[in-house]
Amino acid sequence: MSRNVTEIPYLVLIPIASMLVMYWMVELQSTAINFFLFYLVIFMMSLAGNSVGMFLGSIVDDPQAISTAINLIVIPVEMFAGLFVNLSTIPKWLSWIQYTSPLKYGFAAGMIDETYQRPSLIENLNFDMGFSECIGLLLVVTLVYRLLSLLSLRLLMKKLQ
Repeated sequence: MSRNVTEIPYLVLIPIASMLVMYWMVELQSTAINFFLFYLVIFMMSLAGNSVGMFLGSIVDDPQAISTAINLIVIPVEMFAGLFVNLSTIPKWLSWIQYTSPLKYGFAAGMIDETYQRPSLIENLNFDMGFSECIGLLLVVTLVYRLLSLLSLRLLMKKLQ
């Protein structure tokens, strides 16, 4: 059986298992639509993260180098996602980095899902896109990184032949 087929249950079940605990623990809105939209956000973020990891694993074969590369990627992704710093306070010459962060899109989608009845909160967070745009961009990130990993593996196979 293909590795991709056996990976699918993990990509679906691990996000829902963690979300079931987290969702009720932080007392998010307890409506079915909010629950399933939040699961969609967590699932898409999981897919995007998995795709980034797949890409890194396809271009770097040294575990030590991967550890270093992960830190070089994760720190800017977290810093410019809007989790720790309001996006409007980022200097203009650095603001482009926020658009490379899949975490930004997941955070924005989760916050929009949770606070849709209080638009002033969204305005204060300075998100410049809606829920569906965030989910669409997470899908784009997932597809781009999976395509890049496919291309890098094909190049590796050609080099080995």
